[in-house]
Amino acid sequence: MLGFTVILALVGTVSAACTGSTCETCSFSSGCGWNGAQCVSSGLLNLNCGNAGWTCHDAYACPGTPPAYNESFARNQLWRLHAAQAQNVPTDIGFIGCMEAADASAVFLGRVQVTCGFPLPTDSCTTDVFALPASNAIVATTLGTAVNSTQLINALIALTIPLTTNGVIIYWDNANSLLWPGVETILSSAFAPSSPYAGYNLVLSGHSIGAAVAVLMAGEAAQASWLPSTAQVSSITFGEPRIGNYAFLDSNFAVAPNHLRIINQNDVITTLPLAGLGVFHTKYPVQYKNGMTSAFLGTQTICNTYEDSNCAANTLSGIPGLSPDYHNVYFGTPSYPTWRATNCSYAGI
Repeated sequence: MLGFTVILALVGTVSAACTGSTCETCSFSSGCGWNGAQCVSSGLLNLNCGNAGWTCHDAYACPGTPPAYNESFARNQLWRLHAAQAQNVPTDIGFIGCMEAADASAVFLGRVQVTCGFPLPTDSCTTDVFALPASNAIVATTLGTAVNSTQLINALIALTIPLTTNGVIIYWDNANSLLWPGVETILSSAFAPSSPYAGYNLVLSGHSIGAAVAVLMAGEAAQASWLPSTAQVSSITFGEPRIGNYAFLDSNFAVAPNHLRIINQNDVITTLPLAGLGVFHTKYPVQYKNGMTSAFLGTQTICNTYEDSNCAANTLSGIPGLSPDYHNVYFGTPSYPTWRATNCSYAGI
């Protein structure tokens, strides 16, 4: 009898009563899977779960409804703020020029900058917070770390070391744990009842490693007692790597579901770490083709799940384009000093 029980555990309950009426409820039923239309048996050894369009074992993998995507806001406000942030000094003319190009009435609320990195704490992680009256939004942008030898070592180790206890890549978790206390201080003041921004919404944004941190911050902010109940929390990121396991994605999505990750189709960083290592992307991807050159506007594909091949990085024989420019160029423009020198003008695009 024991042997028979073990066999059943291995093969799955082929004849299970699969009655879940939605992908989410079906995904938690042993021996069942959602085939894109209904809840049915996942088959011997759960082999049906490998079929295209099937979802088994975890509700996070189920298709959902992406939040509305505002290309103008992502391009004209968020990407300009990232370019401003890449300037080390907030009082620099390039910082101010890009911030005011994002919103002529923008207010810089503060910066949190810490020494971060794991296992080598020699990187610099930065979050800037802005008020954008024209968009009725408080925006916190987190910068990707500078490319140097220790950052590369940290990043390489991050691809292989275990996740933290909450299921997040330890590098991303370390950066968030150091940045968030200071960022929360700025945000709690901005959303205080007496603040002129108390009625604003909150947008967490980031590029590269900063994108991963923005997702973690969105989960923190959505549960904060100081956040007004009327404030919507959103996260919109650029060049986001994979972040954590299913358990983390489930818990984060439960409190902060309004997430969009913008992908330059040729950006290799968006393919890392490899999914086979047990870490996955966030919902919902917004993919631009053509390397986000001048022909990109309005050409995005928005996918309704997290690892959709229709919204993945471009591959050539399985190898994404390796030019670093693809990671730094979004909306046809890099967040380089040359763009800041023009006050983040999109001239010619």
